[in-house]
Amino acid sequence: MGRCYNLIMSVCSDLLALAEQVGDLIDIPTVRQLFLPEPAIDADKDAEFGVVELDGGATGLFYAWLGDSQQGMNERFAMEEFVGKDALEVARYFAGKDDVFCSIGLVVINVIL
Repeated sequence: MGRCYNLIMSVCSDLLALAEQVGDLIDIPTVRQLFLPEPAIDADKDAEFGVVELDGGATGLFYAWLGDSQQGMNERFAMEEFVGKDALEVARYFAGKDDVFCSIGLVVINVIL
C-alpha cells in the first residue's frame, strides 16, 4: 500500500483515538436510533443520507450514496441492532472495510467529537 493509504489509516486512527479520549472524560450516550436510506438506489436522486442519533439527542448525518454497497442494505443491516449499542463500539466501525459500516462509524465519531 502507498503513502496515501498510510495517511488515510493515520487519520482514521487519530479520529478514533480522539473519540476514545472523549470517552475517558465523559459518559458517551448509547445509540438511540439509526436511519438508513432506502436500499434501492433512486436514479432521480443525487445523494442519499442516513442519520445516527445518540441518547441525549446528539445527531449526525452521513453520506450514504454508496453505489453497489447501498444495494440490499436493509438485508445486511438491521437498524434495531444498533439501538442501545455503545457509541464508541460503533465508532470503531470506521476502521473496517465495509463502506456502510465505515460511514456509520465516521458519523458517530463526528457526533462524539
